[in-house]
Amino acid sequence: MPKRLVRKLDLEMLLSQVEPHPSPKPSLEQYTIPSDVAATILYVAAYMHNNIVGKTVLDLGCGTGRLALGAAFLGAKEVVGVDIDKTAIRTALKNAEKLGLKGKVQWVVADISAVHGKFDVVLQNPPFGVQKRGADRKFIEKALEVGETIYSLHKHLLSPQTSTHRQKTFEEN
Repeated sequence: MPKRLVRKLDLEMLLSQVEPHPSPKPSLEQYTIPSDVAATILYVAAYMHNNIVGKTVLDLGCGTGRLALGAAFLGAKEVVGVDIDKTAIRTALKNAEKLGLKGKVQWVVADISAVHGKFDVVLQNPPFGVQKRGADRKFIEKALEVGETIYSLHKHLLSPQTSTHRQKTFEEN
C-alpha cells in the first residue's frame, strides 16, 4: 500500500473540527487532547516510525475520536475506537460523519477489558489518575496485552528510578 503523505497542518486543521465531549464526567477524567498535540503524535507515528499507514490501530478510551479519526485519515488499514461512555461514542460517530470518515472507524461502547486480539498500534490518552490514583494502569496493561507499538499520553514524567524500574518490568514480561 503506497504511503499517503498528509501535511501536518492539514491533519491539525482536520482534527480541530472534532467536537469535544458535550458533558465530560470528572470521574472518568475525560480530557480532550488538543488538536495540535494529536496531530504531532499521529504525524510522528505515521511518518517517522511507519506506525499508522496500512496498520491496525486501536484507540483505547477514544472519547470523541480525535486520535482514531486522525489515524483513519492518515490511511490506517483498520481503526477501532473503544470508550465506556455512550455519549462520547455518539459524538465520535457524529465527528466521523462530519469529517467524511464515516465507516472508517469501528466504534465500540465497552470497558477496555472487553478488548481482545492484536493490533499493530495502540493510541491512548488515558485517565491521568487525578480522580483515582493509578487509573491509567489498566490502560497501560491492556495496551501491552494487545498492541505491538504503543503511543500513550500521561500527566507526569517518570523519575529516573521509576522509569528504570518500569522498563525492567516491561522487559521481563
